[in-house]
Amino acid sequence: MEVLRVAPDAHTIRMASLLLEGARALDEGYGKLEHETAMAEGLADRARISERRVEKEYRKALAELFDPAEDVRRLESLDGPTGPAAYAMVMDVFKRREVYRHLSNAGDRVARAGDTLHDIVVKLV
Repeated sequence: MEVLRVAPDAHTIRMASLLLEGARALDEGYGKLEHETAMAEGLADRARISERRVEKEYRKALAELFDPAEDVRRLESLDGPTGPAAYAMVMDVFKRREVYRHLSNAGDRVARAGDTLHDIVVKLV
């Protein structure tokens, strides 16, 4: 986000929060493997659930990002030449889409780590 100079929006904040929940569940779950193995499985599930919630937020973010009606409304509200403003809007869409995609991919990685934790629990129980 820093490199692309994209400020956080409600979607990036929500996805980051969900990723944090998943990461915390993984951290706690791996910490319980030795002494509270059965509890680790529920934490693995929480990590996988966080990925599904990230994916839902990602789809919602894309739907809003690619809403042409909203773009037209914003352009119609501008005074003067709209070319530079339109270009800036298009660039913002590409940048945000890239950020959203990386957050979604991070969610996939959390889910894979949750699957691995689950597999370990199954072998230990």
